[in-house]
Amino acid sequence: MLASTLFVRVVPADKDRGFVLLAGYDAAVVQRTALQNTSLSGVTRESLNAAIERLRVANSAAEVRDVTAPAIKKKLAKLFGEYGNAAPLGNAPAGLQLFGEMRIGSYL
Repeated sequence: MLASTLFVRVVPADKDRGFVLLAGYDAAVVQRTALQNTSLSGVTRESLNAAIERLRVANSAAEVRDVTAPAIKKKLAKLFGEYGNAAPLGNAPAGLQLFGEMRIGSYL
């Protein structure tokens, strides 16, 4: 028998020592109310997906919904190397899309 929706959230571990994957049946899952906590050290996209799939199978969930905060998603994307390949913003000259790559006179 399949249960209802399982909500997962990735939160930073204390003192930036990695991440913790929380799972529960409440959309506002936090460490105090989570059914399961999984420590994620040396996390990759594949290991995160595998951990979520293990939680889905272990809890017999029909659906898994990610409720991770946008700031943490952005941090994970940077960690996985998926962030920073965005299209140029606004009217920035070609080749100067990233603030760090701009010459000093370009952004003053």
